[in-house]
Amino acid sequence: DQSYLVYLYLDKHDGRIVASSKIDKFIDDDAPHNFTPQQQVNLLIANSTELGFKAIINNSHWGVLYKNDVFQKLSFGQSKKGFIKRVREDGKIDLSLQGGKETRDKYAKIILNHLEKQQGFSPVHDKSSPEIIADTFGMSKGSFKKAIGGLYKERLISIEKDGIRLVK
Repeated sequence: DQSYLVYLYLDKHDGRIVASSKIDKFIDDDAPHNFTPQQQVNLLIANSTELGFKAIINNSHWGVLYKNDVFQKLSFGQSKKGFIKRVREDGKIDLSLQGGKETRDKYAKIILNHLEKQQGFSPVHDKSSPEIIADTFGMSKGSFKKAIGGLYKERLISIEKDGIRLVK
């Protein structure tokens, strides 16, 4: 059971449908685009690399989902909603499966629910390893730090040397 990623197009000469597996010929990394950070886009997972996953954005450009930002199983040919994380100076596009504020709010709820189940305290904090944070909360260390920072500003938690505590 094998899958192939192909580009379908109409042949200019005879109008027949043609398929090509040479995707790079049709995805133009140098073409101008108007992608902006936090913009929601359609992604097609094309292959995995040492960095993470290469994905085709809106059928037109390549982007990268970094391993440390992915907390779900992705498979070749899978379509997903995603977000532009940033457009780098070299024109390459970094992607995320999570958006901005709504994702931070979702992560904040996950952390609050965890604290409530743990009698208001968790030994996981901003100095914990990325692996422990991912195993406990299913998010990257960066997302965790942003979420607890927001909860701290709202005075919903306190950050202590040995963990985080729900403020009553």
